Amino acid sequence: MLEAVREVGRLATEHASGGFLENLCLEIAEDQGGKKQHVVIIDFATDNNSLKLTPKEITAGVTEREYLWVGNADGSSSPQWYLTTNNLSFLVSQTLPNLLEVLPEGSKLARNVQKVLDFYFFDTGVKDGAENRYRYILNLEMLPGYKGSKLLDLIKENPKGKNLAQAVAKEFSKWIKEQTGLSEKEIALYTIYFDGQKGVDYREYQEKVETAKVFDIFAGEEGVCHACGNFGPITSDTTKLKFKYYITDKVGYASNHDKKNFYKNYSLCPDCYKKLLIAESFIQNKLNNRIGNLNLFIIPGFLFPVNLKKQQFQKWMDFTNNSFNNLKGYSEIAGYEEMVRDYFENREIYNQLIFNFLFYQKNKAEFKVLKLIKDIPPSRILKILQLFQKVNEVFKKHFPQLLPELSLNLNRIYYQIPQQKGKNSVEYRKFLDLLESIFTGHPVEKSFILRQHIELFKIFAFTKEGFNVSPGSEKYKEIELAKACLRANLLNLFLQELEILPKEVEAVELELDLKAEDLEYIREMGYTPQQAALFLLGVLVGEIASAQHQSNLNKAILNKLTYQGMSLRRIISFANEVHQKLFQYKKLNASTEKVYNSMKKLLDREIPRWKLTDQENVFYLLSGYSYLTGKILSRAKNEKLEMEGM
Repeated sequence: MLEAVREVGRLATEHASGGFLENLCLEIAEDQGGKKQHVVIIDFATDNNSLKLTPKEITAGVTEREYLWVGNADGSSSPQWYLTTNNLSFLVSQTLPNLLEVLPEGSKLARNVQKVLDFYFFDTGVKDGAENRYRYILNLEMLPGYKGSKLLDLIKENPKGKNLAQAVAKEFSKWIKEQTGLSEKEIALYTIYFDGQKGVDYREYQEKVETAKVFDIFAGEEGVCHACGNFGPITSDTTKLKFKYYITDKVGYASNHDKKNFYKNYSLCPDCYKKLLIAESFIQNKLNNRIGNLNLFIIPGFLFPVNLKKQQFQKWMDFTNNSFNNLKGYSEIAGYEEMVRDYFENREIYNQLIFNFLFYQKNKAEFKVLKLIKDIPPSRILKILQLFQKVNEVFKKHFPQLLPELSLNLNRIYYQIPQQKGKNSVEYRKFLDLLESIFTGHPVEKSFILRQHIELFKIFAFTKEGFNVSPGSEKYKEIELAKACLRANLLNLFLQELEILPKEVEAVELELDLKAEDLEYIREMGYTPQQAALFLLGVLVGEIASAQHQSNLNKAILNKLTYQGMSLRRIISFANEVHQKLFQYKKLNASTEKVYNSMKKLLDREIPRWKLTDQENVFYLLSGYSYLTGKILSRAKNEKLEMEGM
């Protein structure tokens, strides 16, 4: 993956505007949670005690470069000294003292920083260890019109420097809101000015940022760069890189088990290091994505080195994003066909392209890789898209008005795999393992998929909370259960078409006296005679549930189902109960008689050679219930649309 990231850095360096630091800048969203985002300029006057605030709206792609937002200092315990930050606690405490330590003595910026510390900050006198970084704290009483807590009271209440910085930042934030009308949730960044001039514009500041990002980690060691093969200065220190390319914190992985020999495992020259830094920012800004609640980076790579013109570079980037975004959501045929045309028009480039999907979790300064799915060709993406289209067309035919809720895509698949929430939960692995199989073609265990389906049904049937799937309202749980089951069947069909879930070899061949659309659905879903028997029994359960709902809003028949599994003996007994209930609720008519007779014909023939497990029995029974419920819902929506159109 390192080579792919480095190549992204090379292309971004060639085609992106601006210098090295500008290309390290991280884009900021203009809106967050429905709130417009701002940068607040904190302008210190150095010749008098005057502090001015100026809020400006964020413009994505512009603001981060204007104020040189490159993130905070690398590492959670690193001294913070960047003048643009998203953490107000840094600015009210350690930023300026730490900056003064790294600046050339006597430089203009150093003199201005010293004046601000003298005028606006209070020296607590603490000099011990890590607490020293909180020695200087913003003197709140220097703020014009400040009426909050006294600084000395805050110092007494917060003996720990970190807690004191947070308490002062909280009071400062209140004052900022009084002055600007902006709450914390409306502020993405804070930046420091000196006498009306941006702190980040000082040449000595920019030099120090670039040195901190790259050159500090090159300590005179020379050797061969493992990325480009050139001889020169090298480093094995990857602490400033966000992506983890190899292990550098476990001695057992070092050459001869000596941490001094990590450079023998993998070393980088300054040029390659810069390319990786630029690539990481570029990927975060341009190729960041999500499936459900999981974050990922799309890292494109080339099988061979390529030289792209600027227009080709833009096309390549658009194709990378569009490919994945189409997989996430049901795309109209026209949009899909346009993408296919684009692929063939530019296939000389795209055929050399591969995708790497890096799923990650970010907590404060920690970056944790959840999974890397690598070396996926565009042809695989197109095949997956094609099969999404194909299986969705099946449901478009049978449930036209429900298609927006049922159509399959990667986001829908995420919510078909139940994942228990929790701080230390690793249930996301179930979905990511399935996703890897979808992209790579590795087989999926039928038992695994069935377990996920049944667990999902339980969430809706028993209104279980604490999962990535919301059970919704108790009132509509049977309807949501039916939709979940329809999507489960569609997922099975998709995985079978993708040839990673085994297809049933024994399809229904008997002549059954059923409606043409019902028989067509059974055959399209590839049900075996045993599965079809249970499916038809489920259709009859749907008829009874509908009648019960109309009489008292309670579908009591569904309480007869046992989600842990139903034995064949229980199925035979239940089939007899269903016949009685059809008679009781006056649902025994010519149509349901045909369904019942077809079900009995299949069931009686298959009993001696029954292969389905108890859980499979429940799944296919619910599949029939969901099919009939889906038909009823789709028909009702269609009638409503017709009434509205009259």
